[in-house]
Amino acid sequence: MSDNPTPGDELVERLRKLLSNAIGLPWQQKNEYEPDVIVGNVDGEIIDGTTHYSYDTVAECLDNPRTSAPLIVEAVNALPALLDELEALRTRDEAARSSTTGEEVADAVHEALWEADAENKRLREALEPFALVSSEGVVKNGAGHVTVTTCASYFHRAAEALQAKDHSHAG
Repeated sequence: MSDNPTPGDELVERLRKLLSNAIGLPWQQKNEYEPDVIVGNVDGEIIDGTTHYSYDTVAECLDNPRTSAPLIVEAVNALPALLDELEALRTRDEAARSSTTGEEVADAVHEALWEADAENKRLREALEPFALVSSEGVVKNGAGHVTVTTCASYFHRAAEALQAKDHSHAG
Protein backbone atom coordinates (compact mmCIF):
# COMPACT_ATOMS: atom_id res chain seq x y z
CA MET A 1 0.00 0.00 0.00
CA SER A 2 1.09 3.60 -0.49
CA ASP A 3 2.26 5.93 2.26
CA ASN A 4 -1.08 7.75 2.05
CA PRO A 5 -3.80 5.10 2.35
CA THR A 6 -6.93 5.74 0.34
CA PRO A 7 -10.44 4.59 1.24
CA GLY A 8 -9.84 1.77 -1.27
CA ASP A 9 -6.70 0.70 0.59
CA GLU A 10 -8.60 0.68 3.86
CA LEU A 11 -11.39 -1.40 2.32
CA VAL A 12 -8.88 -3.94 1.00
CA GLU A 13 -7.30 -4.19 4.44
CA ARG A 14 -10.71 -4.65 6.14
CA LEU A 15 -11.76 -7.32 3.64
CA ARG A 16 -8.49 -9.23 4.03
CA LYS A 17 -8.90 -9.15 7.83
CA LEU A 18 -12.48 -10.40 7.55
CA LEU A 19 -11.34 -13.20 5.22
CA SER A 20 -8.55 -14.24 7.58
CA ASN A 21 -11.04 -14.48 10.48
CA ALA A 22 -13.77 -16.22 8.46
CA ILE A 23 -14.38 -19.93 8.06
CA GLY A 24 -11.85 -21.38 5.60
CA LEU A 25 -12.38 -21.12 1.87
CA PRO A 26 -13.64 -22.33 -0.47
CA TRP A 27 -17.22 -22.01 0.59
CA GLN A 28 -20.01 -23.97 -1.07
CA GLN A 29 -23.67 -24.73 -0.81
CA LYS A 30 -24.12 -27.70 1.48
CA ASN A 31 -25.99 -29.85 -1.04
CA GLU A 32 -28.92 -29.79 -3.44
CA TYR A 33 -31.37 -30.58 -0.63
CA GLU A 34 -30.13 -27.74 1.57
CA PRO A 35 -29.17 -25.01 -0.92
CA ASP A 36 -29.79 -22.34 1.69
CA VAL A 37 -26.88 -23.57 3.85
CA ILE A 38 -23.38 -22.29 3.04
CA VAL A 39 -20.49 -24.34 4.42
CA GLY A 40 -16.71 -24.03 4.53
CA ASN A 41 -13.71 -26.05 5.76
CA VAL A 42 -15.19 -29.02 3.93
CA ASP A 43 -13.21 -32.20 4.39
CA GLY A 44 -14.19 -35.71 3.56
CA GLU A 45 -13.02 -39.24 3.89
CA ILE A 46 -14.29 -42.65 2.85
CA ILE A 47 -14.84 -45.15 5.64
CA ASP A 48 -16.13 -48.61 4.77
CA GLY A 49 -17.25 -47.39 1.33
CA THR A 50 -19.22 -44.46 2.75
CA THR A 51 -18.09 -40.85 2.37
CA HIS A 52 -18.10 -38.91 5.62
CA TYR A 53 -17.84 -35.16 5.50
CA SER A 54 -16.93 -32.59 8.05
CA TYR A 55 -17.64 -28.92 7.53
CA ASP A 56 -18.36 -25.68 9.31
CA THR A 57 -21.64 -23.93 8.66
CA VAL A 58 -21.06 -20.41 7.44
CA ALA A 59 -24.62 -19.14 7.06
CA GLU A 60 -28.16 -19.93 6.07
CA CYS A 61 -29.88 -17.86 3.42
CA LEU A 62 -33.52 -18.04 4.36
CA ASP A 63 -34.77 -15.49 1.84
CA ASN A 64 -34.48 -16.70 -1.75
CA PRO A 65 -31.72 -19.28 -1.10
CA ARG A 66 -31.45 -20.51 -4.71
CA THR A 67 -30.14 -17.11 -5.84
CA SER A 68 -28.59 -15.62 -2.69
CA ALA A 69 -26.46 -18.58 -1.60
CA PRO A 70 -24.71 -19.11 -4.97
CA LEU A 71 -23.93 -15.39 -5.19
CA ILE A 72 -22.47 -15.30 -1.70
CA VAL A 73 -20.41 -18.44 -2.33
CA GLU A 74 -18.99 -17.17 -5.65
CA ALA A 75 -18.32 -13.65 -4.37
CA VAL A 76 -16.50 -14.79 -1.24
CA ASN A 77 -14.48 -17.44 -3.10
CA ALA A 78 -13.42 -14.88 -5.74
CA LEU A 79 -12.56 -12.17 -3.23
CA PRO A 80 -8.92 -13.15 -2.46
CA ALA A 81 -7.96 -13.22 -6.15
CA LEU A 82 -9.76 -9.93 -6.80
CA LEU A 83 -7.98 -8.26 -3.89
CA ASP A 84 -4.61 -9.59 -5.10
CA GLU A 85 -5.28 -8.27 -8.60
CA LEU A 86 -6.38 -4.88 -7.25
CA GLU A 87 -3.24 -4.54 -5.15
CA ALA A 88 -1.01 -5.60 -8.07
CA LEU A 89 -2.63 -2.98 -10.32
CA ARG A 90 -2.18 -0.30 -7.67
CA THR A 91 1.45 -1.26 -7.18
CA ARG A 92 2.13 -1.04 -10.93
CA ASP A 93 0.30 2.28 -11.11
CA GLU A 94 2.28 3.75 -8.20
CA ALA A 95 5.56 2.53 -9.71
CA ALA A 96 4.70 4.07 -13.08
CA ARG A 97 3.69 7.36 -11.51
CA SER A 98 6.79 7.62 -9.34
CA SER A 99 9.27 6.62 -12.04
CA THR A 100 8.14 8.96 -14.83
CA THR A 101 7.92 12.73 -14.58
CA GLY A 102 6.21 15.03 -17.04
CA GLU A 103 9.60 16.32 -18.14
CA GLU A 104 10.82 12.78 -18.86
CA VAL A 105 7.73 12.08 -20.93
CA ALA A 106 8.19 15.34 -22.86
CA ASP A 107 11.86 14.50 -23.51
CA ALA A 108 10.96 11.02 -24.74
CA VAL A 109 8.26 12.38 -27.04
CA HIS A 110 10.64 15.07 -28.36
CA GLU A 111 13.35 12.47 -29.08
CA ALA A 112 10.87 10.15 -30.80
CA LEU A 113 9.62 13.02 -32.96
CA TRP A 114 13.18 14.05 -33.84
CA GLU A 115 14.03 10.45 -34.83
CA ALA A 116 10.84 10.18 -36.88
CA ASP A 117 11.60 13.47 -38.63
CA ALA A 118 15.16 12.32 -39.45
CA GLU A 119 13.81 9.00 -40.72
CA ASN A 120 11.24 10.81 -42.87
CA LYS A 121 13.99 13.04 -44.34
CA ARG A 122 16.21 10.03 -45.20
CA LEU A 123 13.35 8.18 -46.85
CA ARG A 124 12.24 11.29 -48.75
CA GLU A 125 15.77 11.76 -50.12
CA ALA A 126 15.91 8.12 -51.17
CA LEU A 127 12.51 8.08 -52.83
CA GLU A 128 12.34 11.59 -54.32
CA PRO A 129 13.99 10.65 -57.62
CA PHE A 130 11.35 7.99 -58.21
CA ALA A 131 8.62 10.54 -57.67
CA LEU A 132 10.21 13.10 -60.02
CA VAL A 133 10.77 10.73 -62.95
CA SER A 134 8.70 11.90 -65.90
CA SER A 135 10.10 9.30 -68.31
CA GLU A 136 12.84 6.71 -68.15
CA GLY A 137 16.24 8.32 -67.65
CA VAL A 138 14.93 11.86 -67.08
CA VAL A 139 14.74 13.37 -63.61
CA LYS A 140 13.35 16.80 -62.85
CA ASN A 141 14.74 18.22 -59.63
CA GLY A 142 12.78 20.46 -57.31
CA ALA A 143 13.97 23.61 -59.12
CA GLY A 144 12.75 22.28 -62.48
CA HIS A 145 16.19 21.43 -63.93
CA VAL A 146 16.36 18.26 -65.98
CA THR A 147 19.10 15.68 -65.43
CA VAL A 148 19.49 12.63 -67.63
CA THR A 149 20.48 9.57 -65.65
CA THR A 150 19.88 5.83 -65.49
CA CYS A 151 17.59 3.81 -63.26
CA ALA A 152 20.66 2.36 -61.52
CA SER A 153 21.46 5.73 -59.94
CA TYR A 154 17.96 5.88 -58.40
CA PHE A 155 18.43 2.52 -56.75
CA HIS A 156 21.94 3.47 -55.61
CA ARG A 157 20.61 6.62 -53.84
CA ALA A 158 17.80 4.62 -52.25
CA ALA A 159 20.24 1.95 -51.02
CA GLU A 160 22.53 4.61 -49.50
CA ALA A 161 19.64 6.26 -47.66
CA LEU A 162 18.34 2.95 -46.36
CA GLN A 163 21.83 1.92 -45.19
CA ALA A 164 22.06 5.21 -43.28
CA LYS A 165 18.72 4.32 -41.66
CA ASP A 166 20.01 0.86 -40.67
CA HIS A 167 23.16 2.33 -39.14
CA SER A 168 21.22 4.95 -37.17
CA HIS A 169 19.02 2.22 -35.58
CA ALA A 170 21.98 -0.06 -34.78
CA GLY A 171 23.50 2.43 -32.30
